[in-house]
Amino acid sequence: LICSLVVYFIKLLDMTKKPTLSKEQNGNGKQEFDIVGVAESNQKKMHRHILESEKKYRKLSEASFEAIALHENGKILEVNHAFCKMFGYSEKEIIGMSVLVLASPKSRETIIKNIQAGYELPYKAYGLRKNGEEFLGELSSKNLQYNGKIVRVTAVRDISMLESSQKELNETE
Repeated sequence: LICSLVVYFIKLLDMTKKPTLSKEQNGNGKQEFDIVGVAESNQKKMHRHILESEKKYRKLSEASFEAIALHENGKILEVNHAFCKMFGYSEKEIIGMSVLVLASPKSRETIIKNIQAGYELPYKAYGLRKNGEEFLGELSSKNLQYNGKIVRVTAVRDISMLESSQKELNETE
């Protein structure tokens, strides 16, 4: 659900141009209609709408319990506070970092394969915190268009405690 809401707000952020028609005369004296940029009043409305959407996205992202990252070909573009907290890095340290730095060596191949394939179903992988601690995470990702590029939004949940509790429960049965 969070991943879908993030996708919705990112799509809103990417809506920056709406074509309009402009009447011009060609060399033969005939009038032609061409698609041109956004009329200024529409552009101001769209800009205001984008700013409001950014605020909503940021609030939603910061309120989320899941760690959320936006990356392009594995290079991190944006993260929420939960992502920084989960991995132990500041936002400044994470932006521009490869997602593979945050993955345990035993999960890197799976993560690379899923990024390249555009895999969108939840899957498990081991993350790597700044202090070197590994944890089991559940990742949900989706490709989307953002600022004219295809990027990937990924939500991460730390499920290591859930998995260890499940393991203990199974051992007692």
